[in-house]
Amino acid sequence: MKKLLFYLLLLPGIARTQTISVQYEMTLQLGKKAETLPRQLVMQINNIVIDFNYRFSQNKSECIFAGQRTKDPSIPPLYTGFELGVNVYKDLNTSFLYRTSNKLPNAVSRDFFPAWKWEIQSDETTEILGYTCRKAVGTDESGNTATVWYTYDIAVPDGPGVYCGLRGLILQVETDDFIQKAGSITIDPDIKTDIQMPAAQEYLTGDEFDKLKKRP
Repeated sequence: MKKLLFYLLLLPGIARTQTISVQYEMTLQLGKKAETLPRQLVMQINNIVIDFNYRFSQNKSECIFAGQRTKDPSIPPLYTGFELGVNVYKDLNTSFLYRTSNKLPNAVSRDFFPAWKWEIQSDETTEILGYTCRKAVGTDESGNTATVWYTYDIAVPDGPGVYCGLRGLILQVETDDFIQKAGSITIDPDIKTDIQMPAAQEYLTGDEFDKLKKRP
């Protein structure tokens, strides 16, 4: 109940009556692992861009896998597993997060939002698509870490995928494995979109969903 009240208090009335659409682009990060991999494989991994379409309206959001592409078509494409497509839906009214996969058409997971603990880096800002963004570093209950950039100018406590809980929309996520950044933003102030949460006769837990997704 406390978590639900937190999200509702963060959300101003104007954000509930408009539709916000964001196209996010994800690139994979190798870090020091690149030193141990064949040069051709590193080139293929660095050439990948994974697209997601995000929408927020009436206290609900969806982040839908929109395809994988390459920056340079002359480099042979690489199968990453992202082609299977994981979609994330969030309901800020209930604090439920849902996931579906193109690989598992009949499987839907439902869990409460991750309990991110954010540390605001108030002295660091950057600009993304004309929006001034502030930096926050977070850890969830499973020990996953992320650095994000969010903007007060879009007062929605949400972001792509499992990232949420700040006083503005998250426009960039950085982890050890990837960077996910907003490539375009559209705000329709007078349009309400009815975003539906996935239905299932029986919901899976996140752990059950992950185990199914890893099966060949």
